[in-house]
Amino acid sequence: MDQEKLGKLFKQRREEKKLTQQELADLIGVTYKAISNWEHGRRLPDYSLLAKVCDALSISLDEIFKMEDDIEDKKTLFDERLEQDFNYFEDAYNVSPPKELDSKYQLDDFVIDKTNRLVIYACSAVAESLGNLRNPLYICGKKGTGKTHVLQGIGNYIKDNYDKKVIYVSSKSFDNNKTSIYKNADVLLIDDIDKYEESNIEELYKLITFFVDNKKQVIVTSNIHPKKLEEKNNKTITWNFVVYIFIPEKETRKEILRKEVNKLNNITIKDEVIDYIVENTEYDNVRKLKIILYSLLSFARVTNNYKIGIKEAEIALYPLFNYQKNYKNMRSYL
Repeated sequence: MDQEKLGKLFKQRREEKKLTQQELADLIGVTYKAISNWEHGRRLPDYSLLAKVCDALSISLDEIFKMEDDIEDKKTLFDERLEQDFNYFEDAYNVSPPKELDSKYQLDDFVIDKTNRLVIYACSAVAESLGNLRNPLYICGKKGTGKTHVLQGIGNYIKDNYDKKVIYVSSKSFDNNKTSIYKNADVLLIDDIDKYEESNIEELYKLITFFVDNKKQVIVTSNIHPKKLEEKNNKTITWNFVVYIFIPEKETRKEILRKEVNKLNNITIKDEVIDYIVENTEYDNVRKLKIILYSLLSFARVTNNYKIGIKEAEIALYPLFNYQKNYKNMRSYL
């Protein structure tokens, strides 16, 4: 964004409204020095303050963002901002994948539709006959379709209802030196088996074989088909039950976000905002949709406004949604 051009626009509109820098500062809750810095192109207001300036000076957000002429600069800004946001919010709001079995993931909280119903049926069948015909169970689907939730959920269900020892491992938590500990479990849950480092593959496959031979249940999730996994790791395992989980339907994605909103304290996010997020973003990855939802919390804290409606959501998410609509090639970034 051209800071000098934006500063000139701010100054022009302020003078047209016959406001002093101090009067404008008082209107939007900043110091007059901040106004001076903006008008001289020394600094830009953040997105929350930008909205207040726009309201005070009757400037539309479209006028602001049309100042960015270079598509590559836009893409760089978009990429950097999105990467920072997603990484930050994954950690800050615990959206990142767990490293062990976590009781917050329950099958009762999982929103079921035709894209994932078969997976739920398969997991229920496995729970009733651990270590028998459906072993190992291989759950295949794209990122953000709910594989981890299902895997964790069935693990907690088995642990709570069948008095079995369940161990969950991911590519980040698996340890070759702990295989003897893993073998003591009754059920082994392996998340994203396609992401494991080459140095862990040998021990991981030996562990799967041990569980199957001893009629202990193994449930695996993967982003790729079993054949591709075989080619990738140059290892062969007979997956006795392969089920697919697909991108949830639009209404399902909305319901998932509504469930997330119900978990939030000290903030009100109107139902129309959920519709706005799902309808206006190209992302169907549920994890990223949650991160977009949680990003509204930061906006609420910065603006001290904990009631988020359409107007607030449009302001907070304008950069993301505006770039998506006009530069669809950016989607490949994700």
